[in-house]
Amino acid sequence: MFATPKGGDSTLESSGYTSWAQTGGYFDGDGSVYLRIDSEFLLKFALVWVDNSRDQLLQLRRFLISNGVAAGNVLQHSTNVCRLQIGSPAAALLAAKQLVPYCFKKRQELQILVDYYENRITGSEGVSRINAMVRLNVRLGRVRTVPKMACYDEGKRESARARGRSAAKTRLAIKMRDVTQAS
Repeated sequence: MFATPKGGDSTLESSGYTSWAQTGGYFDGDGSVYLRIDSEFLLKFALVWVDNSRDQLLQLRRFLISNGVAAGNVLQHSTNVCRLQIGSPAAALLAAKQLVPYCFKKRQELQILVDYYENRITGSEGVSRINAMVRLNVRLGRVRTVPKMACYDEGKRESARARGRSAAKTRLAIKMRDVTQAS
């Protein structure tokens, strides 16, 4: 029923998470909507829980997986702190859609993730909304430069085209090198 405080194996039987309402409450308290803007075409969202109880995160992971959400392993983040992350866009979208009705504090952030991955807003709009929350002290973080980004599906297409151009340039460079070396 309860995890040990330091995250070791519990001697008590764990009942685990049984509902999205429980999971939403935990996310509202100890979860985060993580945002990366290291691509010129796509925003990358992840759902992250950080806790000192490894057992609790393992229970959460079992619940997520049993509900079709691909979740990463529970990893040691630092001394006495563990981390669980949902990083794939499809899994983050699935979980966020289930969590939105049960969250208060993080509902807007989850809704931004859902709206972006469902192509209702552009990446630029998503970053602008997150920035507004930071400015209002509703979300911790820094105000980010708003990149010019399309909706998610268009960003995926642009990214694939760019990778294709890059791959073609690399193949051409290798071919030219081989021709030069053969001469």
